[in-house]
Amino acid sequence: MEAAAPQPGETAIVIGQGLIGALSAAWLHSRGCRVVVADLEQGRLHRALARGVAAAVNISGDDTEARLLAHVNEGADIVVEGSGAPAGVMLAYRLIRAKPRSAAGSPFYRGEPIGTFKADWPRLVMQASYQQEVSIHPHGFYPGEGVTILTPADRSLEDRQKSVEAIRRGSIKAADFLDRIVSHREAPEVYRALRDDKNGTFSVVFDWSK
Repeated sequence: MEAAAPQPGETAIVIGQGLIGALSAAWLHSRGCRVVVADLEQGRLHRALARGVAAAVNISGDDTEARLLAHVNEGADIVVEGSGAPAGVMLAYRLIRAKPRSAAGSPFYRGEPIGTFKADWPRLVMQASYQQEVSIHPHGFYPGEGVTILTPADRSLEDRQKSVEAIRRGSIKAADFLDRIVSHREAPEVYRALRDDKNGTFSVVFDWSK
């Protein structure tokens, strides 16, 4: 999320509220962004609201895109795709805002060179693991002329230290993301619960000390 350079007052939409999506939303919120989250599981949405997001939208309906866009001004500055599903990827592209409009508020863009707005392009962060390819048409999949796409992988020691410092400061509360600590001997039952009961089981830490 640091690579997306979130700024106070920007809007962000996070698709998927599993552990990665939830932590992404919390990081954006800690940076002063107005965060809207989306998920299929109502329990995860309730958790997100309790952590302070501006809105939580269930994406099970047909009008998901319109309901999400109703919370931002014609698209978000930052969109995080954390579902891992092709449908989530395609939705993410449609939620990105276009480049700034003219000062007069005209629906038509002025003729500035495209580089004029490169420092203000919106950001799309692909946070999930993807098992399927997603095909998009080069033109028309996104309403603007430029977008920065980030595909984070493993991070350096300095980046990891930022997370530790955020927890130490209290801007990220680790306890918000921890349901329970269980013995590693409970792994078979726990993995079934993580797979089959996404509302009831959000996250688990295994205790290997005994």
